[in-house]
Amino acid sequence: MNDALAYIVSEEAFPLHSLAREDEEEQEEEAEEKSCSCAKSVRASDLWTKADTGDLVDDDLLEGWAAGVSKVMREQAREIAAAIRREPVPTRQTVDAAMKLLRESKWNAELVQAMQPYMSRALRFGAELGKSTVMQIAKSRVVAEIGWTSDELKEYVERASVRLSSDIAGGVNDTTEVRLRDLIGDGIEKGEDSRQLATRIEDWIDESDEDDETIRNRARTIARTEAARASSTAEQDAWRSTGIVKGKTWLLAPDPCPFCEAAAEEFGTQAVDLDEPFYRKGDVLTAGDKSITLDYSDVNGPPLHPNCRCATQPELVDDYQDIAEEAVRRIRGEKPRKIEA
Repeated sequence: MNDALAYIVSEEAFPLHSLAREDEEEQEEEAEEKSCSCAKSVRASDLWTKADTGDLVDDDLLEGWAAGVSKVMREQAREIAAAIRREPVPTRQTVDAAMKLLRESKWNAELVQAMQPYMSRALRFGAELGKSTVMQIAKSRVVAEIGWTSDELKEYVERASVRLSSDIAGGVNDTTEVRLRDLIGDGIEKGEDSRQLATRIEDWIDESDEDDETIRNRARTIARTEAARASSTAEQDAWRSTGIVKGKTWLLAPDPCPFCEAAAEEFGTQAVDLDEPFYRKGDVLTAGDKSITLDYSDVNGPPLHPNCRCATQPELVDDYQDIAEEAVRRIRGEKPRKIEA
């Protein structure tokens, strides 16, 4: 294994997951095993939303994310309870109107504010890892001068953190809506009036420590998942900024699950275009007698499942040295090199 690959799969490359401590590694392996080894046919979205990932990230930013997101979710629920309480007789239309409150821009802004610091860190880490990886594989100092400048990286992180946090906010609202519809639907079936339905929601958010912790755990799972995805996205965007990366391969982590092994078998040496996903949303990945439907999103790179430690490796264009040198000349304001006929 060359230096670049050794770095990518090292503990240093995954600080967001706190892999240095043995007890956390054991928790992570157990959670991954639970996520990928039970049913013969599973859906990726179920793994992401239902897996018990444990408390793997010992980070103040993670707790800030979880606290901020869960706070917004509780405030949304309280507002919905108040809206339902004002209705004389609850109907399905009452519920639909109340749920529209989840989509108000103020909630999106508050969710983004809670998520953005953590997403910014993940993006910056991924971008810096991406450039470092290319430099090590290219074995050329000149590569250090191409790609994003520090100002361009800062702008990228600012824009991408807001965009990705906004996308995640939609998923958080979806989760909140599903839970509240279940609560309200159960109450309507039991013939509860508006006051009783509102009290049911208020009890859920105010009195049940177990459900409050469920909300917090859900926020932590979202944080881990999306931070890993953001880091991978930024890494590949950093590769793209250099102009010398044409493709990517799947780099298998130690002690992988069968699905990651299947991905590495298919794409470990056969690169896909940098702008193409490894798998499209809806594809079915088969490993032995088990299969997983990749219905969570396109798989542009790891993580394939909760706690996935795999990575991607860039494939450089054949004439990357010439391209890099010409790019540096342009950056320095020098004349292009004369090419002999």
